[in-house]
Amino acid sequence: MKRLFLPLLAGATFLIAGGNSGDINQKLNLIMERLQQLEQKVDKKDAEINRLKEELKKAQQEQKAQQQELKKEVKKEIALKNCKNIQVKNFRFEYHDDIMPYFTLHYTLVNKYPQPISYLKGKVVVEDKTDHTTLMTDFVARKVDIPANGEVEITKTHMVNSDLEKEMVNETPDNLKTTFSIIKLQFKNGKILECF
Repeated sequence: MKRLFLPLLAGATFLIAGGNSGDINQKLNLIMERLQQLEQKVDKKDAEINRLKEELKKAQQEQKAQQQELKKEVKKEIALKNCKNIQVKNFRFEYHDDIMPYFTLHYTLVNKYPQPISYLKGKVVVEDKTDHTTLMTDFVARKVDIPANGEVEITKTHMVNSDLEKEMVNETPDNLKTTFSIIKLQFKNGKILECF
């Protein structure tokens, strides 16, 4: 800012050089005072601009943090409405060839929801991986205690209902694809998800 006023000061000095030196000094002092006042005003404005920039930067950071939190909440809500967040792993079975043949089924249900589950109703579908034939459908409806992103081991009996189910005896668990379809589940917080 001083650079802008130096030519002004030089021009003023040149114009008033024709007067006496006392008047010149007094006029120069007035010009210098005015110049200092203007510099102070400019410094105040610069400080105010810097303060406003900092406030804007802080407000933008707060807004970005709020948007990220909102995105997390939206993702969580979407995840809670997804009907495919229960997965089956470690499926195995034992066949019992009694008067009424049955299977003892063992599998682990994995909760991919961000909330714990207290009740679960659904069906386990076992398919042959090679030809995608459904070999067995079994239903589960029970109270459970599955933590968020946790798992629970299920062991149950399944009465053989068809010759196709008997074909499963000749299969190894590695050759089977097992999926879980949710019919209804209840989270520990009381929310219910129904999938059809």
